[in-house]
Amino acid sequence: MMDGKADLVAPLNQESLTPQLNKISAEVTSPKRPSKAKRRLNFCDSYVKKKRKPKSQTKTLETAKKQKVDVPVQKNDGFAIPDECSIKVEAPVSFSTGDLVWAKLKGFDWWPGKVVSYLEARRSAPNPGSHWIKWFGDSKFSQVLHTVVRPFHEFNSKYNPSKMRGLYKKAVYEALEFAAKRSKRAFTKSDMTIKATKKKRVKNKKQRQQCEEPSTNLTSKNDDEPLTEEEYREVIVDWALGGFLPSGPLGFAPTEEEMNVRCSVIPSDSDEDDDADDESDGADKSKVRFGKPVNEPNLASDVKALFDEVLDGKRKLEEICLGCGDLKVCAKHPLFEGGLCKECKQTFLECSYLFDGDGYQMYCTICGDGKEVFMCDNEGCFRSYCGLCIDMLAGQGTVRSIMSQEKWICYMCSGKTKRLIKRRKDWQTRLHELFVSDRQAEYELPPVYPIIPPEDRKPIKVLALFDGIATGLQALLDLGIEVDTYYSAEIDEQAIQVAKVQHGDKIVHLGDVKNITEKQIREMGPFDLVVGGSPCQDLSIANPARRGIYEGTGRLFFEFFRLVMCGRPDGGSSRPFFWLFENVVGMRAVDKKTISRFLQSNPVVVDARDVSPAHRARYFWGNLPGMNRPTRPVAGDKLTLQECLEPNCGRKARFTKVQTITTNANSLRQTKKNLLPVVVSDREGMEREDILWCTEMERLFGFPSHYTDVNNMGRPQRQRLLGNAWSVPVIRHLLSPLKDYFKCQV
Repeated sequence: MMDGKADLVAPLNQESLTPQLNKISAEVTSPKRPSKAKRRLNFCDSYVKKKRKPKSQTKTLETAKKQKVDVPVQKNDGFAIPDECSIKVEAPVSFSTGDLVWAKLKGFDWWPGKVVSYLEARRSAPNPGSHWIKWFGDSKFSQVLHTVVRPFHEFNSKYNPSKMRGLYKKAVYEALEFAAKRSKRAFTKSDMTIKATKKKRVKNKKQRQQCEEPSTNLTSKNDDEPLTEEEYREVIVDWALGGFLPSGPLGFAPTEEEMNVRCSVIPSDSDEDDDADDESDGADKSKVRFGKPVNEPNLASDVKALFDEVLDGKRKLEEICLGCGDLKVCAKHPLFEGGLCKECKQTFLECSYLFDGDGYQMYCTICGDGKEVFMCDNEGCFRSYCGLCIDMLAGQGTVRSIMSQEKWICYMCSGKTKRLIKRRKDWQTRLHELFVSDRQAEYELPPVYPIIPPEDRKPIKVLALFDGIATGLQALLDLGIEVDTYYSAEIDEQAIQVAKVQHGDKIVHLGDVKNITEKQIREMGPFDLVVGGSPCQDLSIANPARRGIYEGTGRLFFEFFRLVMCGRPDGGSSRPFFWLFENVVGMRAVDKKTISRFLQSNPVVVDARDVSPAHRARYFWGNLPGMNRPTRPVAGDKLTLQECLEPNCGRKARFTKVQTITTNANSLRQTKKNLLPVVVSDREGMEREDILWCTEMERLFGFPSHYTDVNNMGRPQRQRLLGNAWSVPVIRHLLSPLKDYFKCQV
């Protein structure tokens, strides 16, 4: 793929590069994900550790309504509620199932949605004083307090034109198209003509009369022509801002059939609710794992019947999707006996490597979803399981049994079979194969260049984009590969200082990657290796405000693509040319597909836990030989946390391996108990917990001690640099085949 006769991206040549990149901003920013009402995923709700709703809150809200004061509303009991800043409490409006509304989640602007029944949401009955809302844009569900749900016809006050991009833009247009369809409202060229006429200044009586008689003055043979997409979107927004005329809000009201479905709201001031609160107050709190008794999951009868057929021997478990009960299975579940449908497989791939602040998986190990999860108490295990999967597969009542246990060991750790939960013996191999086999398309395998004889090998010339603290150079030096010139593109001044202090004039700093021109690349090249990993904040699913690959820092991927195209050898050259691109595993399938399409390559997953004491799974695209080979440690690799701790200081590791260390200081805390990873014994033999020292974190990432100890930087700055860096053992593993092509030190 990368030799002189083949381009990096087969469909694109150098001449077509500029037009292709110019079209990027015009593509749909967030292609619509398949609607899946049967899914239970809720990214915006509290995914673990629900807190009990204070009894006084309802009274506070009622008092606020009467006094018309601002009340700061807090997050509790799984509600998706307003920002931390106070908002004015508006009088609640009565809604029916199917009503179009505006609703508000914590940390987000007002968002369009539709009131749905809890049956459609496939969740338990809603909490008192709340609605189930299905959001436009991503088709996910949230439970929202009725005090922050407003009618959709309040479009003028809730619509935010300054936010019209990404998912918000998609959601608004989806909601408006839904309303227009219900209203049986069609838009044509005549709507554009009327709009244009209204903008003209009316200077005399004759012009005013003409404007008042559009039927005689504005009608033309082209009025019935369909609108372009841009014109349609402009007209439909104006229709909403104008009051949804001519039918108004009644035009998009739900039908009687939709309204007859049981509405997902329960009065918050009911006596039954108070009684329930009183009863739960008397519950045995020593038996509670999440701060409140958990109700048994509301199992869908049709899905439950399918799994019951398996117990009766009428159906095979491998024929049913463990995530949703679908019979259209496209893959086997890698961890447990059973299958995965296409949509649940995609969810599993996106969410299996997502971890929250306490180090546990954000979502269920089985289905990749789940609003409330149970966490394994076995040290070193970070897996979570949702109550729906547990009760559906292990039998009803299992959730309550788990709640009563002081310590619960999960099904992966124990290996025991529980009804339909059967762990696979070869789950590690199957998990790896699931990610490797997840190919968006079958691309041509990259060429394997002939090995160069030792006497003909030359030092390597490298272009490192988004280079950080020069992890790539450190890995090459560890391998003993001689480096001719190492060009680094980085804008973080602290990272540049670290690279300068540690590697001196071995690095040529180029600055911002966006300012590097093709002429500069041609003058500096030809390059033997181009490496890079663009920022992942706008690609990671863990970021609810992510903007995708076409917005924010996500679009920096295209800068990598541009410079790889510029840096490759000329068409007549047969010399080896290698490239490597890295990014986060937990990205949307559509973003992963876009990257693979441009690079004409499928990624491999490499997890640093195989060669270091920390979890750090990442996607890697490239044409390096043997990228998908098993990750094996080599002599000198530190595989346990204890090996990274300072010796002779009485420091002992609580864990063999730690969760992914990020730029966040809380990422150092382990398990749901927020334990620090190290204990220290004083002179009297008393133990106290301690954080990882900076030198210990450096060893954990594979760097030499004091690698980031420059420029009087403090601990937070050094952890930030390490949290954004690659794992040296992983990069060393991927680059090791280059020793057969370039000169190495004896």
